Amino acid sequence: MKKYLIFIFCFFCINNLFADDGCEALYLGNSKLKLKASNCIVKKDFDILKNYNQDADFNYSYPVEIKKILNKKCGERKVMTNYIRKPSKKCLKETAGKKVYEIFAQRSEIYHARYPGKIIEGMAWFEILFMFTFEEKKKIIERYDKHSPTKYKNLNELSVSQIVSKIHPKTAMAEDRKKIYSLVKMNKGRLKMRKAIGLSNENSLIEAIDRQVLLANFLNRDKLKVKKKKIDPDIKKREELLNKYKTAVTKYKEKLQEGL
Repeated sequence: MKKYLIFIFCFFCINNLFADDGCEALYLGNSKLKLKASNCIVKKDFDILKNYNQDADFNYSYPVEIKKILNKKCGERKVMTNYIRKPSKKCLKETAGKKVYEIFAQRSEIYHARYPGKIIEGMAWFEILFMFTFEEKKKIIERYDKHSPTKYKNLNELSVSQIVSKIHPKTAMAEDRKKIYSLVKMNKGRLKMRKAIGLSNENSLIEAIDRQVLLANFLNRDKLKVKKKKIDPDIKKREELLNKYKTAVTKYKEKLQEGL
């Protein structure tokens, strides 16, 4: 009897992992132990994402600074006498990703104070990274748009998702939602970066990158001399509190906008 009750309890818990609509995180009882993250996709954000229309195969001559790095890492190579192999999308994406990580994660505050345009240059690399990431997940976006939330059991694609969907359609949909949610967050970051320098979603990729690189070059014309100074601990605490306050206000505004 005890084993039977345990089985029912476990079955109930597992089914509940996929019972929600992705908008609520799942916790163990009243604890803070998160069993399943929130992958809520707001329709407005999804519509902005699926309307992204930049083809990764477009013919565009990147600014010299970016082209130089891309050619060095992924440049055209002569395979045969009369045949030139073009750089792979995988290499271009990986190069952009490494530059984004280097600029936003590895470089110190002092470095960015000396080269204030590097953050803007990082925005241009982020645009390239997003373009190739979007192309990789484009079929998932189209599938989710066509089949969610009730038609995943009718998938006609010969893929792992199709096999899984026959066993548990909600599982297949949850996997797609997780990937799309990640891309939605990435797109939000991209649009926030654009907004910070007066660009919007209406500006094309070419316009955005050209303007970002131009601004980055202007800011980096002169190397600034920066010295690290000791800051009073009380001022540091105030700065931390102010940053927390700003973050809380920003999140509150975003929730209000989502509810409109």
